[in-house]
Amino acid sequence: MKRLNNQGFAISTVLYGLVVMLFLIVLLLISIMSQNRTNTKQLVQTIEDELNRYSETTTSFAYRSGDTQGQAYRVPSGQAGWYKIELWGASVSKKGDYTSGITYLEEGRTIYFFIGGTSSSISSTEVRLTNGTREDATSKNSQIMVAAGNGGSSKIYGYGNGDDWSGSGLKYMINGNILTQVNSGVGNAKIELVYKSSSSTTPPRTHTKLQNVRYIKDCISGNTNNYWLEIQAIQAGNNVARGKMTTPLTELTDGSISNGKKITKTGVNQCVIVDLKTTYNLDEIAIYHQANSKYRAHTVQVSSNQTTWISLKGKNIVGNASYPYGVLDEKEGIHFSAWQLVDDITIPNGDYYIFSDARKNQVLSASNTNVSFTTFTGSDKEKWRIERNTDGSYKILNKQNGYALQVQDGISEIGEIVDLSTSYHGYTWEKWSIERQDMGNFYIKIFNSIYPLGSDSVSNSNVKLQDDTKENETNYLKLLKVAI
Repeated sequence: MKRLNNQGFAISTVLYGLVVMLFLIVLLLISIMSQNRTNTKQLVQTIEDELNRYSETTTSFAYRSGDTQGQAYRVPSGQAGWYKIELWGASVSKKGDYTSGITYLEEGRTIYFFIGGTSSSISSTEVRLTNGTREDATSKNSQIMVAAGNGGSSKIYGYGNGDDWSGSGLKYMINGNILTQVNSGVGNAKIELVYKSSSSTTPPRTHTKLQNVRYIKDCISGNTNNYWLEIQAIQAGNNVARGKMTTPLTELTDGSISNGKKITKTGVNQCVIVDLKTTYNLDEIAIYHQANSKYRAHTVQVSSNQTTWISLKGKNIVGNASYPYGVLDEKEGIHFSAWQLVDDITIPNGDYYIFSDARKNQVLSASNTNVSFTTFTGSDKEKWRIERNTDGSYKILNKQNGYALQVQDGISEIGEIVDLSTSYHGYTWEKWSIERQDMGNFYIKIFNSIYPLGSDSVSNSNVKLQDDTKENETNYLKLLKVAI
């Protein structure tokens, strides 16, 4: 009987041990599953965060056949700031336009993108504040930017055919740009957060010429008459010149550039002055003469006291002291931004488009190791990373392939082909100087050389070094920041 009890005890002990072991195994499995669940959640959260991060900074919109209303974009939580909006109109028998601008959007703000198709009735690409059908009057009246399709008329509010926003709740766009007839095929659009901030904070300025400004003076000499439509001064997204006194013309600050008004002054070197009544640190000044008219000796100056004037645009230009043939005014006006590049600063490191001043809407573009001026599309092959070297020169790298701009044979002579090296070595023929000629216009030359990269090169042909003694501005280039 005792032996049986011992056997029973032994069996009970074994069974107890197995139960305990089984319990421990279950606990271990639960722990492992819990950890896996946590890791899975963390992985999912990481993926979601990355997707959200991307969607919060850059969103693209493509044409969708059958859309009857706009595609909505809502500013995500915690992502208030300055957004760059880019639109491409569609082509039908003529190419579509490109428009871009940077504006402040509050968290939760929704805007609507209408993407152009290859029918003349829906070829424009637009941004509106109110959704609806394309022809809905309320929606149509809420347009803030239009990239025309098929050779139509583009506008950005504050630029071109657009007045200031007067009560729309959005900020005036800075660094606006309109390029006509550049896009083939259907339209598209992109919005990108370029500077996250509160509404009272603008992106860091490139220069200080627009700080402490009360007076704006614009002087021109036309072939016969001198015309003005509007002068605007933008601070924190608002037109602070609206309704302010203008000498001697009083109609130039009503905020409208599309109401058909035209102010005329006859004679050489005629000027108008706007008094803002107090000083401002301005973001931008916009001046509208009559579009498609030519003016000589155009100067723009600003002052805090009407005694000391700071020049934004001067008539004394290297190679052509007074523009004897006149400069054509575009419909989008002349804009002086606190983010433009000026003569008293070092070119900041960053990504740029390099436009020809002589060839309308032509931009420096890479194709493998070849370089030419082609019609702007906004692709990475047209973007250039400019970085300053310690010796004061610059290296210029293509955004698409990382190749370095160079003179093909390493010789700085007129007619030498400019192309790309597959890597940057710091050779003298890969180093460039960037020389300011007028606000927004530059020469790009081989470092310590006199011959500029030629912007008058034939479209789609090899770019070459040119003669810098020409009595014109055909070698002028404009550097436009990809972002701000």
